Amino acid sequence: MKKSFLLTVHGTTTATTSGTLSLYNRWFENAVTAIQIEKGMTIKLWSLEISGAIGDILINTTEDNTEGSPTFVERLRYSQGQTFPALIIDKNNRPIPILTSSDGNQAVNIGWSQSVAATMYVNATFEVTWED
Repeated sequence: MKKSFLLTVHGTTTATTSGTLSLYNRWFENAVTAIQIEKGMTIKLWSLEISGAIGDILINTTEDNTEGSPTFVERLRYSQGQTFPALIIDKNNRPIPILTSSDGNQAVNIGWSQSVAATMYVNATFEVTWED
C-alpha cells in the first residue's frame, strides 16, 4: 500500500548573495538545512512560493548526507524575476519527483543565488511517499 504525507517548509535568505536556506516547519524543533529521507522513500515538489527580492531558488540533492560536508547538486532552478510573490507549480498540477532514496543517505536542500544580497521568502511543499 502506498503511503504519503505533505511537508511544507519555509525559510528566508540571509544578507549574502548565495547560500542554503534554514528550513522551518511546525514539526521541527530546530531549523534544518536538509531533509533526509529513509530508504525506499521518494520526495516530490508540489509547489514553491517565492516573494521578496529578485533571485533564483535552487532545489539541490545529495547522494550521501552522512559525509562531513555533503556535496549537493542542483536539480531544479526557479528564477524570481519580479518583486511581487510568485507561485510555481507544475503546468499539469502534478508533483515534480526530486529524489528516491536507495539507502537512506539521500537528502534535499533549498538554496538561493542573487546578484545583489536582499531578502527572499520561500515556502515549499514536498510530498514524501513510500510503499508499505
